[in-house]
Amino acid sequence: MGGDVDSPFRFSEAAFRAYRRRFRQIDGWIDPLTAEFIYRLSCSQREISGPGSVLEIGVHHGKSFIPLYLGSRSDEPAVAIDVFENQWLNPDGSGRGDRVQFLKTVADVCGGTAGIEVITKSSLDLTAQDIVNRAGKPRFMSIDGSHTTEATLNDLKLAASCIAERGAVLLDDVFNPNWPGVMSGLFQGLSKGLGLEPVAIVPGKMLMCRRDGVTAYQAWIRANYAIWLEFEKEVFGCTVLGICVNSATRVRRWKNSPWGQRLNGIVRGKALRP
Repeated sequence: MGGDVDSPFRFSEAAFRAYRRRFRQIDGWIDPLTAEFIYRLSCSQREISGPGSVLEIGVHHGKSFIPLYLGSRSDEPAVAIDVFENQWLNPDGSGRGDRVQFLKTVADVCGGTAGIEVITKSSLDLTAQDIVNRAGKPRFMSIDGSHTTEATLNDLKLAASCIAERGAVLLDDVFNPNWPGVMSGLFQGLSKGLGLEPVAIVPGKMLMCRRDGVTAYQAWIRANYAIWLEFEKEVFGCTVLGICVNSATRVRRWKNSPWGQRLNGIVRGKALRP
């Protein structure tokens, strides 16, 4: 399932289709629309940010890492940071990563693990320079590690310090009431001049970048996810796009699609039969 011979990508579109088929079998927590959003953005993001690595803090078994990895190019490192077996470094129990299972899942779904850099360490013990030394500046960074206030603030600071100039940061569980530390850490970071601004909200996560990249990312979203756009609202003083954050939106979009209308007609036709 590797990339085409003439393609710069590490994997072909078929690899992502394989991931979608096995999506429910992979242990983890991510909305399928968000997974696709990560993949599509990872594939085309270099047009906005330029080259760079892709990185995730808190990979668990790889369910959200895989779409990020599938969208990487052959010359881009893919960095996985997790405490894995050192669970005493995960005080809030937000996930229980397993290095062996993670690499096995990635290999089974993607057909290989080429280009992956695994860092078995708490992000609290890493510096931005540590990350850059291992894999250069990330163009796309997913934060899904410990959900405490301290860890969230630390990870956002790491991202702001090492991300490529117009790179993107995706923060998990911002509005999840089970993990209030994420919102607390985000608020502290933004109030102290973090250097990152909210761009969009997708199911379960918030996309952020530096101010000079906001317009480009929102233009990409409007061009590629117009059908899923639900709102444009002010958040933390920034204009933020909402992408299908309400389940009712999905039902409405489906009903209005050609397939949805066709199915609705069939159902109604059966209902009208004596």
